[in-house]
Amino acid sequence: MKKILKKLIVGTLLGTMLLGVAGCSSTPLTEGAEEGSKTSITNIVAFGDSFSDNGGANRVSTAIVEAGTEEKAFIKPGDLYWENRYSNGKTFIEVASELAGLPLTNYAVGGATSGYENYSEWMDSQGGTGVLGQIEQYAASLNGEQADGTTLFYIFGGLNDYFKFVDYSLEGTVEGVGNQVVANIEAAVRNLAEVGAKNFLIPYAFDTAYIPYEITEGRQEYAKDYAKTVNAQLPELVEALSAELGLNITTYDITKTIEDIVSNTDKYGITEFVNVVQPTWPEVLPAVTENVESYMFYDEWHPTAATHKIIGEALYQEIKNIQ
Repeated sequence: MKKILKKLIVGTLLGTMLLGVAGCSSTPLTEGAEEGSKTSITNIVAFGDSFSDNGGANRVSTAIVEAGTEEKAFIKPGDLYWENRYSNGKTFIEVASELAGLPLTNYAVGGATSGYENYSEWMDSQGGTGVLGQIEQYAASLNGEQADGTTLFYIFGGLNDYFKFVDYSLEGTVEGVGNQVVANIEAAVRNLAEVGAKNFLIPYAFDTAYIPYEITEGRQEYAKDYAKTVNAQLPELVEALSAELGLNITTYDITKTIEDIVSNTDKYGITEFVNVVQPTWPEVLPAVTENVESYMFYDEWHPTAATHKIIGEALYQEIKNIQ
């Protein structure tokens, strides 16, 4: 029963895509552009999982529940969360886009893998909700036209590939999962480039060893292997794709921002790194109501609004360097 409950909760909570519009550090790695040149960016299109989702999982799950075709279906993310985000506030891509003054079209769906699937299989009953599935949806929306050359495409996924592998005890190795995530990132860039995309912002893999559930389950070293596998290959992939396809690709090291938060408690005011605001596993408990801003994670898998804000501000600096 505990394992079933865990799968339901993780399926609800994880991962990051909704078609919705919202207004809107590390050194950027930009390839494929002449030195000193900058690209005029007028809007952002985002693909991802629950770290980026601003209502996608709610839209998809509601449609499935209303269709009555899936016995396991329920409306995500649920009443424990703020306005259909997997947190208590806006996601970091929303924060960054608003700071940049750029409109955001967000396809992210909670539970999305970097491929076509969702952590919760029933979420794909009306079409693939993984990152590659979201990109297919975006490409179809172009109706045969080319993407706007001033659009910045944000791609952030892979966490649910890892979680699905370890939680369901799938065959293979965690390094193999990381290799597949890198292959899916390459496919995502190529698929978007085929419809005219030129500008990309791709965060490195989030070090899952910081996630409270991984800490309490003793899976930190296992989690680190996943992130190391992805992040070791990403720079070479970015360089190769930029040169071959003439793209402007900027990367962002999200884990460096997390490390900065952990190392500078006085600066950021975040001091709780394992305890969470809203406990959900192994059972739902009353949420913390005092000093919420001092918590890094809202639940056992997802950052608080305070953490999203810090990451969003760092991400904004990368966007500023592109504009």
